Amino acid sequence: MTSRVASIFIVTLTARPSDQLEGFAKFGGAYVDCWIDANGMDAAVAQAEKEVRAAAWTPETVDSVRPVTSKDYADDIAGRKYFEQAIIDGVVIVFHTWPRGSDANSDLH
Repeated sequence: MTSRVASIFIVTLTARPSDQLEGFAKFGGAYVDCWIDANGMDAAVAQAEKEVRAAAWTPETVDSVRPVTSKDYADDIAGRKYFEQAIIDGVVIVFHTWPRGSDANSDLH
């Protein structure tokens, strides 16, 4: 029996709402954290962008991408929850939005 070691990457993007998003007018944008089970960084970024588009958002920039392990979340219960769910589902996406007309760094929700 072969055990599989998950290759989980966290990709952080900046995105804007598309007009297909219900209530898009209230959002100025979002930082999007994507935990992705992938075979490398390029594949993780491609999957993250696909998932964000599927949620009716438009990826603008890739802010960071890196592999993660459970050790990265030893003191981060919320992050560990997303990491573990990505092992099960292959992908977890979390949007940190800010309101339209506002500065991204001051009004995250």
